[in-house]
Amino acid sequence: MPIKQGLLPRKHIVIRDLKRGVVNIIAKEDNKEKEFFLTLQNSMINEKHHKETNPNHPLENDIVNAYDVKLLRWASFKISELELYNPAHLGGAPNVGENNSIREEEAADPRRAGHRSSKEVAQEAQTHDRGTESSSD
Repeated sequence: MPIKQGLLPRKHIVIRDLKRGVVNIIAKEDNKEKEFFLTLQNSMINEKHHKETNPNHPLENDIVNAYDVKLLRWASFKISELELYNPAHLGGAPNVGENNSIREEEAADPRRAGHRSSKEVAQEAQTHDRGTESSSD
């Protein structure tokens, strides 16, 4: 089951995660699911595969190019076709549901979700919208 359109990570978040380490991604390509283990960390990329320029065009919002550490080659995927997005280097694997998909709240904002309940996330969103803080005694 694909990640819902409104919950897909934005390109700058994907690029940030790829620069921090290896990200496990499953994306649809030619009606087939393909699994990638991608990075943009130069220390993990074979020297002969280093790029002289940025492999990701700043005006392109959907296509991401990164180095696949298992296949030892450059690969690309579309954010809009993500089935799974697992930035495991950010404190362990995210909470994965029965169908091996990332929890929607973590896909929506991986910086804020962590391991909190949906009630805590909703309360924080309401507090943020109002510009106030509330105590939960």
